[in-house]
Amino acid sequence: MEKRLKIAIIGAGGVGGYYGGLLSKAGMDVHLLARGEHLRMIKKRGLIIRSYKGNFRTKVEASDNPDHIGVSDLVLFCVKSFDTEKTAKQITRIVGPETSIISLQNGVGNEEIIGDILGHEKVMGGIAFIGSRIAEPGVILHTAAGSLSFGELDGEMSNRGKLINEIFKSAGIEANLSKNIKKSMWRKMVWNCGFNAITALTGCCVSETLELPETRKVIETAMEEVVKVAHSLGISLDEDLVGKTISSTERQGEIRTSMLVDMEKGKRMEIESINGAVSKMGEKSGIPTPVNDTLYGAVKAVNKRRGH
Repeated sequence: MEKRLKIAIIGAGGVGGYYGGLLSKAGMDVHLLARGEHLRMIKKRGLIIRSYKGNFRTKVEASDNPDHIGVSDLVLFCVKSFDTEKTAKQITRIVGPETSIISLQNGVGNEEIIGDILGHEKVMGGIAFIGSRIAEPGVILHTAAGSLSFGELDGEMSNRGKLINEIFKSAGIEANLSKNIKKSMWRKMVWNCGFNAITALTGCCVSETLELPETRKVIETAMEEVVKVAHSLGISLDEDLVGKTISSTERQGEIRTSMLVDMEKGKRMEIESINGAVSKMGEKSGIPTPVNDTLYGAVKAVNKRRGH
């Protein structure tokens, strides 16, 4: 791969839009896959990032047709987890023999689905620690954090990983090339399972759910269940991870989870790959997960009522 990579951002929402904006601002060859009014406004006036770290606007290539993007060196896969299989099949012409794909999606299992369709050797795992969303068409609102961690699924510190890490950092992205991205992904699952569903069901942002001892207890218990399921799968997480996760989250700014934003907009919520995945893995492993079961069932019922 050359130093100036051709980068395709698959899904230009809060995560893909923010990182794609930073890469474009830094002069990278960035192409966004977007749709609807969001796409129209990006093409009309550029992508606008409103961030607590500083606002900016960048002119970036954007299309709703993957074939218009062409073969890319790096693909950041940022769509909702329930669209993983469909989207992977749609971007086959973006992926060439030397293409690297980093999933920055919520939940677990996305990498396997992408690999089955586009080639497992091309796929790297990734997680984004960020509070961001589409504020209006063409505008990404970035309210908290902004780091990402990625790496080879087998733990190798590969040359492509080192190069991509350099690219991220040159664009001002706080990136970490991980030696154990699977463990990092399960650490993020602890956060996601604790906060996403409870914020969606209550209509509260993360800090508000932590203010009440009752909802805080729900969050803590959901997280503890995730740790137990991870252990049953051979993934060892720190014993004090739940406490540290909550403490670090309390130091962040306003965080409105992706599931809360989707709930407010009447969109489908990606519960299956988060609390749903823990519920099903727990059942298979014989690990009780009553809080995750409850959150999963409640959000699934809302999805069904909305016709999703």
